[in-house]
Amino acid sequence: MSARAVNEFVIVPPEHKIEAIVSSAERFKAYLAGEFPGRIFSLQPVYPFDDDAFQIIPMMGAIGDEGGVMCEYPDAMLMRDIRQACERFDPSSTQGLSA
Repeated sequence: MSARAVNEFVIVPPEHKIEAIVSSAERFKAYLAGEFPGRIFSLQPVYPFDDDAFQIIPMMGAIGDEGGVMCEYPDAMLMRDIRQACERFDPSSTQGLSA
């Protein structure tokens, strides 16, 4: 039996971008959903990490009444692409992308 692919990610903006990203959270999530169709993104507005980059956390499984489900770790290129898309997002732009 093969594991399912990860389709849900938690995005943690770097500390210096949290306020701007949180204030445009719905647009940010819609932008990412447009860039990566079929994937779900949620936003974590607390940055507990030491470095200064967007953190992408794949939701790897679930536990419920019908047992647990584990997902395959996403491809490293997908994780890189999501991080780059996060960096490209411009909260001050009405289009969501920087020039």
